[in-house]
Amino acid sequence: MSEQLSIEALREVGLFRAYGDTLLAELAAACRQLELEAGEALFDYGTPGHSMYIVLSGSVQIFRHEQLIAISRPYEPVGELALIDAEPRSTSARAIEPTRLLEITEQEFEQFLRPDAVALSGLLTALAKRQRTMLDVRQQAYDDLSMLLHDLRNFLTVLTGAGEVLDDMPAESPKRSLLEAVLKVQTLMDHTLRATLERSRGASTPYARKHVDLLAVVRDCLEGDLSQHPDVQGIRLRLEANGTPRALSCNEFDLRRVVANLVTNAAEASEAGQEVVVTLDWQPTGVSIVVQDSGCGIPAEMLGRVFDTHFSTRKGHSGLGLSSCRRIVEDLHGGQLLCESRRGHGTRFECRLPTRD
Repeated sequence: MSEQLSIEALREVGLFRAYGDTLLAELAAACRQLELEAGEALFDYGTPGHSMYIVLSGSVQIFRHEQLIAISRPYEPVGELALIDAEPRSTSARAIEPTRLLEITEQEFEQFLRPDAVALSGLLTALAKRQRTMLDVRQQAYDDLSMLLHDLRNFLTVLTGAGEVLDDMPAESPKRSLLEAVLKVQTLMDHTLRATLERSRGASTPYARKHVDLLAVVRDCLEGDLSQHPDVQGIRLRLEANGTPRALSCNEFDLRRVVANLVTNAAEASEAGQEVVVTLDWQPTGVSIVVQDSGCGIPAEMLGRVFDTHFSTRKGHSGLGLSSCRRIVEDLHGGQLLCESRRGHGTRFECRLPTRD
């Protein structure tokens, strides 16, 4: 694409409409063009940003982790916030098809664009418009999520009749434990969907806590919640308790989520017949829940990222389980979640929770 076409492209970009032809010609001459193949990354989330880009042809996908945020098409900017602040990239960008872009670096921005106050105001106006568009997209996503959650709760009502079947089932029936597990999962799913629906609506309710018998809760999670989980089948689960048990003030539902996530992760890392040990250790100021496996362990270079959202060492996994555990333990309960691991020697997760009166 010639320099003249670059100038014409810049004129079409809302960010630069307040700039004169002479300045645009100088800018186009100073900037370089680059080409991306379909699927090629332009930049990644969290990396330093020192340039913005204008799509000349093709299209670029803007996303964060697995969530699509926007698609930039010809004469639309990409990564413009990098020239406004010095923060790392807040999104990733990848070409959807063969794409040509014009790169504007910090140096060119400072030389040609920032000195013109009127034109800079136009730049900020365009950025504000883009922000409003992104907010509209996010609101639509929340609306879609709310409708989906509402419909899923309706589907769950089909399982209500299982309670009547259970009442009529002989106590010695081998299918009774399976039906009990189904009903328990229905209750947990309904609780999860209801809480998520409230959050998607922006409801700000106090975080629910109550005093619970932690040993009983963990035992019920292992023997009930996880009894039919396919990843736990073939793995021996052992529960131990040290110290003097005391009632713990916590959100029981969320704590079950933590135990279930840690135990299923340990089971997935273990071979059939191996043991996963869950230990409750009461101390004067709190209690620790330790989940220890004897699996393959986590590579040292990955250990520092195990709690990162969307990071997983296993293909096909979302990488959300451990990040949700950390949020529940640390942000919601004021505790601490730690991980130790050695290749070939298994992994140890310790959930430290403070006791409350």
